[in-house]
Order: sequence, then C-alpha cells, then structure tokens
Amino acid sequence: MQYSTTLTGMDRNLASAQVRAELDVALVGPWLKALRRQGLGLALPAMMLKLDTLAKADVHPIQRVELLRLFKRPVLKAMASLPKPVVASSDFAKSAGSGVTLEQRLLGLMQSNYRQVLRDLAKFEYADDPDYDAARSWATRNLFHFIERQIRYGIDWEVPWPAGTWQDLHDLYVFLSLRGPARILAPTELDAADPEREGEEDLDPAVAYKRLLLLGLASQIKPTSADDQMIFEKLDAWALESRLDEPERRVWDQGVYLVEVAKDAPPRFRPGVLEDSFHGWVLEPAQGFLVYVGRALAPEVPGFHPFELQRASGQN
Repeated sequence: MQYSTTLTGMDRNLASAQVRAELDVALVGPWLKALRRQGLGLALPAMMLKLDTLAKADVHPIQRVELLRLFKRPVLKAMASLPKPVVASSDFAKSAGSGVTLEQRLLGLMQSNYRQVLRDLAKFEYADDPDYDAARSWATRNLFHFIERQIRYGIDWEVPWPAGTWQDLHDLYVFLSLRGPARILAPTELDAADPEREGEEDLDPAVAYKRLLLLGLASQIKPTSADDQMIFEKLDAWALESRLDEPERRVWDQGVYLVEVAKDAPPRFRPGVLEDSFHGWVLEPAQGFLVYVGRALAPEVPGFHPFELQRASGQN
C-alpha cells in the first residue's frame, strides 16, 4: 500500500495555525526572555530556527516588524558573544553546511526578514498607505545596517561574503529608486527604541549605498584599509561627494568603476575604454577617496561622448 506524501488542505491549515501560534508576538517576548537563562550553545540555534521560520512565514507586515523589534537586541548580544574567525576553530564557530560562520548566518537571517518587510509593504494593499511609512523607513534603515555589518564582517575578518550579500545591497537601492531618486528618511517612533540608536539621524539611501560601495572598493584596492580608522571617519563625506552616473553617459571613458547591479559583487575597476552600456551605474569616487587608495596619481583621461557632440550642434 502506498501512502500519499502530499499535504492535504487540512494539513496545510494545521501547519499554518502552528506557525501563527509560534510567531504570536505576545508569546515570543517571554520565549526570548527564557532563552537568556540558557547557554549560547542552546539559545542561538533556537533563535536562528525561529528567525528562519519568520522569514518564510506569511504574516502581516506589522507583526513581522514587531517580532523583529523583539529579536534585534538578543541578536546583537548573541553576535557580540560569538567567537571570531581569527580564533575560532570549533564546530560551534563554523557552520559545517555552508562554510559561513554562525554570525554571518545570523546576519543573513535578519537581512532576509527586513527584506521581507519591504516586499510585504510593496504589495498593492500597503504600497500607497502612509500609515505604513514608519515601518517602511525602519525596515530600510535596519536592512542597510545589517548589510553593512555583513560587509564589514567579511572585510574585518578576511572571510568570504555569504552568497547574496552584495546582491541584497544592489536590490535594496534599485527597489528604493524605482519611483525616482530615493527620498531621505527621517527618524520615526520605531527607530527611537532601537538598541544601537543608528536611527537618530536622517538617512539618505543614496549616500548609504555609495558608502558601502566605497567600502567594498577600498577592500579590494587597499586591503589594509580595514585596519585604518581614518577611512571610517571620512567615508560619509566621501560618499556624499561621490557620484553614480548612468552608463550611457560614460561610454568611451577610460578606466571606470562599474557597479553591476545584477552581479553579487562590489564595484570593480574596468581598465581601458568602456565601449558598451550595462545594467547598473558608473561610480565616480570622491577625489579624496581616490587619493587614499592610491588611484589618483594619473591625470583623468576624458572620454568622447557622442551625445555631447549632438547637444553642442543643436541636434536632438
């Protein structure tokens, strides 16, 4: 006799009800408090399983936001307690399945959940509702924050970035730019309760994006920059001065920095002449940044732009 392994409608409803109960905001708070009494070796896997369940669950976006607010402080504390790769050799410090550290996996789970909040709020029923603006802003801030932590972790500890790290960043900025230039996000009441207080100032998504692009570029050109506090003191100013150009405007330029948004990778230097357009932007780093990484020694070689010749001759 053969038994069907296909879930029936009743099975699916039961599974959904179990997930809803497991992710009840009123129950998750006490559950997280109870985890504090357990050692990290027991508490961390339980917390990661719960975050994975949340990332895959079909819940209301505000419920997801409230749950992530509960998880953020315990997650940050857990990451602070985890051994770093430079001293970590045990199975506990490494994930045997994927080759990434537990801290990287934990960061990835948080990224997945914040990304899901933004996807949920982009649905028709929420997209143009100003009542959800605070949740959108809060999720955007936190997604930038956790992606930066993921990028910094890879640079600081000289380990590969998990698959999707840079794609997450590119996708986020493209998503925010779909309706024109990404608007500046002011702090909201949701940011006020965040443990790291990174939400106290306005966030310009374009500057945040360029900041991480410059950080990724510096890690390739000048790997020792990770140990230099100066880069982090100047990164915001350099990001503000840097520019993202449409590729069509830079065709025939020599030696440009490509931001290819369909590739899971940081910006890269493209030597020679840029002959064709591509999906993404050309990053024009601030002059101070180029001096810092040692790429400002040669004079700039301007390119030939056919559209400029047309404009000068009065052609459309």
